[in-house]
Amino acid sequence: MTEHPEPEELRELCRQVLADRKPRTLFDSADEQRALWRELTNIGWAGVLLPEALGGLDWSWREAAILGEELGRTLVPVPFLSNALVAASGLRILENATATATLKHIAGGEWQVAVAGLPSARQPADSVVVGPAGDRLRGTCWFVLDATSADHLLVVADRDGATVLTRVKTGEGVELIPHQLADPSRSAATVIFHDTPATIVASGIDADRALAAMETALTVGLACDALGGARRVFDETVQYARTRIQFGRPIGSFQAIKHQLADLYVLLEGMTAIIDAAVAQIDDPTHEIDYQTGSLASLAYAYAADAYARIAGDSILIHGAIGFTWEHDAHLYLKRALLNQQLAGPVADHRDRHLAQKIASIGATP
Repeated sequence: MTEHPEPEELRELCRQVLADRKPRTLFDSADEQRALWRELTNIGWAGVLLPEALGGLDWSWREAAILGEELGRTLVPVPFLSNALVAASGLRILENATATATLKHIAGGEWQVAVAGLPSARQPADSVVVGPAGDRLRGTCWFVLDATSADHLLVVADRDGATVLTRVKTGEGVELIPHQLADPSRSAATVIFHDTPATIVASGIDADRALAAMETALTVGLACDALGGARRVFDETVQYARTRIQFGRPIGSFQAIKHQLADLYVLLEGMTAIIDAAVAQIDDPTHEIDYQTGSLASLAYAYAADAYARIAGDSILIHGAIGFTWEHDAHLYLKRALLNQQLAGPVADHRDRHLAQKIASIGATP
């Protein structure tokens, strides 16, 4: 049985690995991003949720959450969310040769896999067309995270009213139109399929289960990313308030700044609590990834995404003029936070989902 590291030891190890990274130098270099992801894959990050038999670390979501937080803390532009969390979570519950082979390639670093067509992100493909030459994908996914660096795509599509999970190789028959994002730490593209040859990974109930797992992984992964970034921003803002002198006093001694920082601390503690609860529920072996489990993940995402945006925005205000400059990193965290609010669909939809589940559970109580 794989030994799980202590959380604080793992967190410290992550910070040592990422300590000398300069995210700004990586934003415009696809080759350097791929090299860094290969390095992280070599120490097991791509297989954090996968069993040892597939080349993974056989850890749990508790450890995956820490990795996600530390990557969010540093803004290092690697496809951890799309590969190690979203794609791996959907494929690992499928018991077929195609899913297993794909997971081995992900864990080994041979493939970077992006996920397209997730309903929560409002990016469905039009249809899967079955022709005499085999399964072919036709349609458009308007926003696919990490598509520009992916070797393969997992595409959630529809065939005759049933959910189908397919795998396609990027290249011939796949048109990518990169997006110019305000957040330079992420990449995305519109993906257009022109009768692209596709391999069916799962269909029907199995595809629905994989889809639920990927949706949950996306929301919890984004929440963890938000928590890591928010902690970094808050810590640096507190330090700045202690050392910035105005009118002969540290600005942190002013009552207005004290109250503002206290409000941000409450938000940060709330993020930590709800994310810990969501991660614990996913790791609970008695819970199937279903509507109820996804509901708590949705609540964690909605709370964390909004709290991150508030903390990052207020940090710029507390920093004053220096916070508005291009040279300071504060704007990078705000841009990351604002994009996070959109990557799993509107946060209001996730709050509604959680509320609907709670109302339904109350109504079902005798």
